[in-house]
Amino acid sequence: MIEKIKPILGDITKIDVDAIVNSANPRLLKGGGVCGAIHQAAGPKLSTDCAALRGCDPGDAKITRGHLLKARHVIHTVGPVYRGGGSGEPELLQSCYKRCFEVAIQHGIRTIAFPSISTGVYGYPIKDASKIALATCKTQLERFPKIQLVYFVLFSRSDLKWYTKHLQDLLGNQEPTWEKLRSFLDELKPNETFLREEEDCRRALLRISELFSGTRAQGTLKELDSLVAMVGSANDRLIHERCSAAVQVLEDKLAHVASLLDKGRARPDFRNKVLKPLQEAKRAIQNETIIADLAGLLAQVDEHFEEAIALIEDKPR
Repeated sequence: MIEKIKPILGDITKIDVDAIVNSANPRLLKGGGVCGAIHQAAGPKLSTDCAALRGCDPGDAKITRGHLLKARHVIHTVGPVYRGGGSGEPELLQSCYKRCFEVAIQHGIRTIAFPSISTGVYGYPIKDASKIALATCKTQLERFPKIQLVYFVLFSRSDLKWYTKHLQDLLGNQEPTWEKLRSFLDELKPNETFLREEEDCRRALLRISELFSGTRAQGTLKELDSLVAMVGSANDRLIHERCSAAVQVLEDKLAHVASLLDKGRARPDFRNKVLKPLQEAKRAIQNETIIADLAGLLAQVDEHFEEAIALIEDKPR
């Protein structure tokens, strides 16, 4: 079953599957990060569908149509806010994935794409969250074999590394695929009962195993690994630089709003109401792991900034 799990880098809003999963807030409102990107790509009707669901409890999941997305459905689940791991967070996160599978089966869904739930603004450490996600996914695939394919769509190479590592841990310390293949082929004893297609397949697989086992192939693989590592490192630096620049812009906006609040001697509750959306956006950008569309997130930051100024000046929107 575990071979059905595919961690990938990408944009979950562009994945062509039966359902994508939205890491939502309890009120199922349009938020930032992955949630905001999904709502933006799906169009305004998704918010209408979500409003009819009347919210969602942490650890639960509910489903809507996908509207303008490639995915036919969106499964909304509310992950736990991380408070150190001793307040039931692991059990709630496990429940998120479990309920998503249960909802998927109820609606005939066979292919599904997950983000990394709760590892954004909710602060769940990626190392622990990815282990829970994959272990729960494996259990649910054994429970629901009709699910054909599960993607974990990630936007950070560091996140992908954790998912890949834990997936390998679940597979166990197995010998390389081509070594297993070669051993298996060496044991085969073709006879008159073999069909031509099976013989053709055997020869093709044997050729592949020989290529992977050769000295030149090993050198090529090492060169490829080095290239991938170099590109990955450059990509990580680019993401970090873009996010650092975005954080600087956001800090300037926060400083301006805070200055206006100080001048107006704002009450603590009002101050928190005004600053909270901007502070959450800052954490999302600093996290560098849930940004499906940085430009879209920055557009939301501008909206939050305008809303903050309007609230301070008591202007109707």
